[in-house]
Amino acid sequence: MDDISVSTATGISTIQTTDDGIELYPNPCNNILCVNVPEGQPSYVEICNSLGQILVQKALSGPGSINMSSEPSGIYFYNITDFKTNTSRKGKI
Repeated sequence: MDDISVSTATGISTIQTTDDGIELYPNPCNNILCVNVPEGQPSYVEICNSLGQILVQKALSGPGSINMSSEPSGIYFYNITDFKTNTSRKGKI
């Protein structure tokens, strides 16, 4: 009989690294969501719940963090707008 191995992924350490250097991690997020944008690159971050309600709005021009500890477990969506290149990144955390 052959040995069978099964592994289950429960999350990834870094999500949505883009060509412009923007990173969000960890995923899933327990308390603090780290948002890395290149230094001097003005950006605006929005975090929404599954109903589309905006929970967090934050301006960044370098690495920063968002405290998610007051939010219940669930699926959240982010939108990062890069003012330097006038682009927007969206995803799920």
